[in-house]
Amino acid sequence: MSAGPGVTNALDLTAETLQFIVDNWETQSAEVGEPGWQLPLLHHGDEKREYPDGERGKNISLRNNDIVTANYGGATSTVEGTEFNLRREAEVDVTIEAYLGAENSVVNDAEDFRKLEWAVRRAILAERKYPVTNPDCLVEYHWLTITNETDEPIEEDNRDYFQTEFTVQYNGLEQPPDIN
Repeated sequence: MSAGPGVTNALDLTAETLQFIVDNWETQSAEVGEPGWQLPLLHHGDEKREYPDGERGKNISLRNNDIVTANYGGATSTVEGTEFNLRREAEVDVTIEAYLGAENSVVNDAEDFRKLEWAVRRAILAERKYPVTNPDCLVEYHWLTITNETDEPIEEDNRDYFQTEFTVQYNGLEQPPDIN
């Protein structure tokens, strides 16, 4: 039985990424936005549910909320050194969306959307040193970075929908089996 997309040896990287936002939202949103900004609706895209405890298949309305969606993007391993050690890179794709006039939105213009984007990025990057402590995990992720950012102009007049995307890249080492 498969553990599901984004789960590497009992570690759900999509959920980990969303949890970073939950854990660090209050501090990071106050630094770049306004104190007391509401946490955006977090969507676990791999499982098609709200995070952390939403129902599967629940209809998520952009007209009511700012939305952050995370999806597992895959992983690669490359050989490193002479002992066949493996460097591991896994990716979680993050999309931030906001609609002007949404009921629970903090976004009133392009500047607010940029602040929302930076608050989400900073909440994730607050965990950039990431030693995995799960002893059952055969991959130890040591740090993360943000890559593949979209850089499209959002300061257009009369714009009512905003979206940006980036990739959270987890970097670490895979523990290969012992050779007899």
